[in-house]
Amino acid sequence: MMNRKPVYKLMKFLASVSIFCLFSISMSHSETIAAESCSQVFAKPGGQLLHERDSELHTTSFVEDVVKQHKRTTGISLTKPADKINRWLDYLTRLAAKADKSPQAEAAVKNALYGQFVMKNVDIPESYYALQVRMARELGYGDLILLEHHKLEMAETVIADQATSLDTWIDFMISKDTAVYPMWLKYWMFSGMTKLSKYDSKTGSFGNRTRKTVTPYPELNREALAYVAESVLKKFNKQSLEEIKDPEFINLLTGLNFGKLYGRTLFNLEVGKDGQFKSNEGRWITYPQGSDPMPLVKSLKGRNTGWCTAGEATARGQLKSGAFHIYYSLDAQGKPTIPRVAIRMEGDSVAEVRGVAHEQNLDPQISQTSIVSSKLKDFGDGGKSFEKKDYNMRLITGIDKKNKSGEALSSEELRVLYEIEGPVFGFGHIRDPRLKQIQASRNPKFDIARALNVREDQVSTNAKEAFAGNIVFHHGDLLIAGNAREAMAWGREQVPAGIHLPQVVSGKFGIQGLSLDLNIKLPERVVGDAVLSGDFESGPALVLPRYVGGNLVVSGLKTNEGLILPQFIGGRTKIHVEK
Repeated sequence: MMNRKPVYKLMKFLASVSIFCLFSISMSHSETIAAESCSQVFAKPGGQLLHERDSELHTTSFVEDVVKQHKRTTGISLTKPADKINRWLDYLTRLAAKADKSPQAEAAVKNALYGQFVMKNVDIPESYYALQVRMARELGYGDLILLEHHKLEMAETVIADQATSLDTWIDFMISKDTAVYPMWLKYWMFSGMTKLSKYDSKTGSFGNRTRKTVTPYPELNREALAYVAESVLKKFNKQSLEEIKDPEFINLLTGLNFGKLYGRTLFNLEVGKDGQFKSNEGRWITYPQGSDPMPLVKSLKGRNTGWCTAGEATARGQLKSGAFHIYYSLDAQGKPTIPRVAIRMEGDSVAEVRGVAHEQNLDPQISQTSIVSSKLKDFGDGGKSFEKKDYNMRLITGIDKKNKSGEALSSEELRVLYEIEGPVFGFGHIRDPRLKQIQASRNPKFDIARALNVREDQVSTNAKEAFAGNIVFHHGDLLIAGNAREAMAWGREQVPAGIHLPQVVSGKFGIQGLSLDLNIKLPERVVGDAVLSGDFESGPALVLPRYVGGNLVVSGLKTNEGLILPQFIGGRTKIHVEK
């Protein structure tokens, strides 16, 4: 049976926020000996360093308990802060030797650290949920209403991803790869890491982490971490630093700020830096829908992609909806390990395309190739529709921001806002609801006239205006009647005989009780549905719109001979012929 006393003391120390115990747990006997040896070599700078970094460390209860026990055992009183801290480090080394074969103790340590460094549900700020709502809106899903169970699901994902990212550092710090490092150095690195949030590859710096930070802990880059560790050890061992060619890094060694040193090293290694990849050559790897998320997650660890898929919980959820396709370029060994582009599917449709540049855009190098466009062709219409939707969603997001700030919109932006070229769908397969919201705050006649370079009196917004005969564009639905009986029955305006209706109708277009005797000219383009009903024969006298963005319904035909359908119909077609 395991000795309970060391484990009890371990948990007591963790409860009093000693994160350092972590690095001692689960080391093998040989690792412990190596750590003790290093502690002896670097004891003086180690204890002094920790004191300089935290002047109150030697007064904490978990250090004082060890110092008091040392006096009872040896009769020697320790008074210098560095000596007290070094004795505490020695104690932790001995404690590790007793607990190294206990998976239960290791799990207890991790759980205790989760309690200290992983967010609780109540800590997740409302701004995080507001961001999810805004992102959904910018993708065209509309204004979502998050209920409490939705927030709980989101919170569980945040918590799981933070715990997973913390595990990466914990596992590395207790591995044989770091056995040669003294414990004070591990403490310095780990404690420094817990203060960092997202890495900015453009500046080589990290943001500061607070208790409200929802992002996972920084990704661990072993090469960068080893460089930092060896450089610090050289400095304190008074070895030559002439191999370090970066003057800025040498200056940072003086301040000994882990975040700055680690960030500078990642910057020099060009981790995630835009346009700095040695090659675009590589290959696509597919992670099938419903597959184990761990191969995908592991391939992204330490790569600073900025993709939330690097979190296991997020990856698992996304793979439930569809496959993941990632393009990896070749590393120095010629292996495809460097993630550059991710294509996330929802069923057979492309949901997202993300790169590793700023704001997850494609990096400049890969943007100049056909790597992504060629891959999108593999998905047929799913790929083509994504490109169009993605472009429109980005444009509408920009329009929304400019409209709120009072900035002028360009002609191209106005044409998209009023769907002049055709309906604008979001990724939720619905018309982007932001369009009507933005339009409601503006003067549509003025905007549309400017976009089309026509007069304002050539733009209509109601049926009476649409009957003027010279209308180029009708904003909104145009639902009219072909005779007095239908006008009264449906409460619609009756269309006069012999007029030209607007060339373009941006919404739905419908005529109830249409008669060929009216001799009217139908719109050339209908952005929404087109519904025509009446009592007439097809032929040259009935010229349907050339373009119908939605469904086309024609009823009341005596025959469909000679009927010419629109060149484009975005929805379903239903032609009813009277028998």
